[in-house]
Amino acid sequence: MPPVRLPATPVPRRVGAAAARPWLTALLDVRDALAGAWAVAAVRRGLLGTALITVGSLTPGYLPAANPVHAVPGVSFLQTSLGTALGTALLMVGVGLLLDAWFATRPSRHPGLSYPAVVALWSVPFLLAPPVFSADAYAYAAEGWLIHNGLNPYEVGVGSLPGAFADQTVMVWRWTPAPYGPLDLQLNHLVVDLFGHHPYWAVVGMRVPVLLSVAVMLHLLPRIAARIGVEPRLVLWLGLVNPLVLVHFVGGIHNDALMMALVVVALWLALQGRLLLPVVLVAASAAIKLPGIFAVLAVAVLSDPVLSRSSSLSLARLRPELALTDQRARILRTVRRGLVASVVVVAVFLLINLATGLGFGWIAGMNVPGMVTTMSPSTMLGEVFSQFFYSLGLYDLSWTSVRVVRTLFMVTCVALIGWLAVTLAHRRPITSLAWSLLAVALCGPALHGWYLSWSGVLLGLTRPSRRMLRGAVWVSAGLLGYIAMNVAWKNEATLIGVVALGLIAWRVWIFDRTSLAELGGTEPGWHLLVPRLRAPRVAEAVRRSSLTR
Repeated sequence: MPPVRLPATPVPRRVGAAAARPWLTALLDVRDALAGAWAVAAVRRGLLGTALITVGSLTPGYLPAANPVHAVPGVSFLQTSLGTALGTALLMVGVGLLLDAWFATRPSRHPGLSYPAVVALWSVPFLLAPPVFSADAYAYAAEGWLIHNGLNPYEVGVGSLPGAFADQTVMVWRWTPAPYGPLDLQLNHLVVDLFGHHPYWAVVGMRVPVLLSVAVMLHLLPRIAARIGVEPRLVLWLGLVNPLVLVHFVGGIHNDALMMALVVVALWLALQGRLLLPVVLVAASAAIKLPGIFAVLAVAVLSDPVLSRSSSLSLARLRPELALTDQRARILRTVRRGLVASVVVVAVFLLINLATGLGFGWIAGMNVPGMVTTMSPSTMLGEVFSQFFYSLGLYDLSWTSVRVVRTLFMVTCVALIGWLAVTLAHRRPITSLAWSLLAVALCGPALHGWYLSWSGVLLGLTRPSRRMLRGAVWVSAGLLGYIAMNVAWKNEATLIGVVALGLIAWRVWIFDRTSLAELGGTEPGWHLLVPRLRAPRVAEAVRRSSLTR
């Protein structure tokens, strides 16, 4: 009997074409992810929030006096008293909607929701808009314009070259040296050239490297999380879906995004057992902004098979010589490896400085951020002492109080980072890095909300406790409310801001009371910081298999 032939099942043309073209499959996946995100009401609510924030940013608060968007229909109305008040109200409503959407898209609420798609949709209103909640990007463009004209931003201020670029820059930064790394300045130069030296579009063009940086972090952070055994969705929700980070990175166009993207790539490559390239990337991140250099120790530990895997029982059985369960041996190995990596990262950093041709003027520029009064703890405490001594007639002490307190804070910061390096880095290098970056942000002479994004991007990788998650939510909401309130104050609409802040605080309190526990988190405990004094056993090493967090 001849075999029975079943009719062939027809393959849809689109499926067959997608199988033949991987790039088409990827596009279809992106389309599906965006469609799935759009179907969630909270995502659409967040998009409305960023759109209202964008409209509110067109009020006088952070727009330069030489308004680069004055010809856009409706912008002139937002410069009037009525328009400013209306724009401020819309901005505050947008902040509330975005926070509410963030809470509603928590990992437990929509398990299948694509967070990269959420970030993409929420970023759309920012793409062609001027910088939000900050005027730093105008200075970036002006510094790139200086380099295009053969001037060194470390030697002259942007005001030395009169014109539209200088006019857009805040007055206090027009005559100061650039406080950024030489690689960042050359990237600014490249963006200014690519966008035809147009004063406004060069500023907007600064978003291109920021968007690429956010995309890289969206791609790699979940992979790092899966590799070290933490919840990938919580990592993204805390680190990049977070409205504070989104608004400062994409909306505010801060170069901190580039620094952290290079750090994240370095961590990922280190987890593959590589050391040289991650160290080069750490040096590049420091050449964007100096705090990136603190990632060198985490890279050194993660790339070492002994330090990163010696707590594995299977490895200890197969190769007992790799089972470094002794606390002192682990610390000494970490210190030795960290010193070697540090020498390499400094050498590469110096080579980058020389290659850019801008020299080492960033050293003098390090004092520039502290020239303005911010919410930095050291500055605020110094001001308190200054006023106290002034009231007593001790004018010399009053004059030096801020500088002395800032110095004490920096010494404390160095001591704290050293303590973390010795006690924690050999067990939990990423946690040590995250807290080191937080210490640098809090102990520095200036503090802005985007400085906290350094550690915020990595927070989910540290297996945070419930208390830390609660603090992260309140701090993120509080700082977002603070910068929105700052716009209201600049727009002389303080009452609108105060009322809106009260409603935002009420919404955060409701989330805290009803839904914050859904985020999970570990039980708090100082054992995460203080190493055990008793001799560890192999079983203890197995329990610590999460050392890479």
